[in-house]
Amino acid sequence: MSEGLALHWRLLQPRYNLIGTMCGNCGDHFFPPRNICPECRRKSKIERFRFSGRGEVYTYTVVRAAPTGFEFQAPYIIAVVALKEGAMCTAQIVDCLPEDISIGMPLEMTFRKVIADDDAGIIRYGYKFRPLDALAQKASDAAVENAASSTKKAVSNKKSGKSSPKKKGDKPKKGG
Repeated sequence: MSEGLALHWRLLQPRYNLIGTMCGNCGDHFFPPRNICPECRRKSKIERFRFSGRGEVYTYTVVRAAPTGFEFQAPYIIAVVALKEGAMCTAQIVDCLPEDISIGMPLEMTFRKVIADDDAGIIRYGYKFRPLDALAQKASDAAVENAASSTKKAVSNKKSGKSSPKKKGDKPKKGG
């Protein structure tokens, strides 16, 4: 039986869906998930948050002498990815040659095989990132900006005590 099996199952949501957390007070985003906001401390109201999967290369390295189990992938790229929502994560960059990678390159998350224990063992999947083509980037940027502005408005409204604006068709609450 493989060591770390329990850890594998506990990390399924973050690994498969890029789930992190967001502080309801200040709006900061975290990946991997945190229980306490380093800015707000005990006053933080941590909520689960699904990242868009879009970002850019913050920094990177090319692994040419791979560790055991990853030799067949060498050379491969490992990068710190600055996600659009503000958090950073470390990930392998795929579908890109080492000579083509650059700092600031737009990326999108993809779902790929990470490692297999052996022929009869668990195959572990998770997130990796790949270069984002220009056409997909324009559509993605518009969607991410829209989601980010909605999140900022919700956090701002929580801080000021305002409720969200009423939409057409909303019924007034009874008893008030």
